[in-house]
Amino acid sequence: MIIWLNGPFGAGKTTTVLELQKALPAAVVFDPEEIGFMLRHALGGALPDGDFQELGPWRRLTIAAIKEVSDYFESDVIVPQSVLVERYWDELRSGLAAAGLDCRSVTLHTAKEELERRITNDEFTTGAREWRLNHIDSYETATPWLRATTVVIDTTDITPEHVAAKVVQAVTP
Repeated sequence: MIIWLNGPFGAGKTTTVLELQKALPAAVVFDPEEIGFMLRHALGGALPDGDFQELGPWRRLTIAAIKEVSDYFESDVIVPQSVLVERYWDELRSGLAAAGLDCRSVTLHTAKEELERRITNDEFTTGAREWRLNHIDSYETATPWLRATTVVIDTTDITPEHVAAKVVQAVTP
């Protein structure tokens, strides 16, 4: 099973992954952002302005890599990655299904004021602060289709441990 954690930048995906690793110790974490870094390095100046998710190769390589990781480790794969463009999400979701992977997707939602507070006070990823703040509106625009295609868990007022427990409950058949 693939457990895809979606949601706005700063909602707690990375923190939730740490808690999920305690709850699901056999699961493997795969961050497709690394594929974006690889493409950025490989393409250099040919990379379009904006997000590497705009690149078809990123989406196709992400699907292939998740399939390979899942097959190799024969375990659940946790994927923490914000995807806020519905067309990209549809391509990823259908590609994973075509690869024979059961993808359970969860959106970690956080109220806008709390999200802004978390991003502003985050001392570990200060270099991404402005970028994250600038994408809050993109998340709000994506919220209707995310609610329709994923399980939404509100992280605004609950602990990371509680978030992880809700994720486990949401993805357990």
